[in-house]
Amino acid sequence: ADLLTGERLWETTELITGERPAAHATAFTVKNGNQFILFTEKGDLVITKLGRNGFREISRAHVIEPTGDAFGRPVVWTHPAYASKCCFVRNDKEIICVNMAE
Repeated sequence: ADLLTGERLWETTELITGERPAAHATAFTVKNGNQFILFTEKGDLVITKLGRNGFREISRAHVIEPTGDAFGRPVVWTHPAYASKCCFVRNDKEIICVNMAE
């Protein structure tokens, strides 16, 4: 979005759903320097750059399996926690620590 006008510059669900079309999708987003860390409803941790003209995916790792269900698709609903160069993610069965320093 343009911060001055509020105009939507672009939108996509591609980072979250891939090629599957979706009316909506969820990703928890945290700014880290000039990059953004996204944790998707599919259990993917994605590092990307976001700008006025779109996004550029830098890295992606599938870190945990979705155990919830929403609108007929498996989802992870919990926001990750970040501390000491680690990302902590959980589903209904486990908690995982991902080393972000590597």
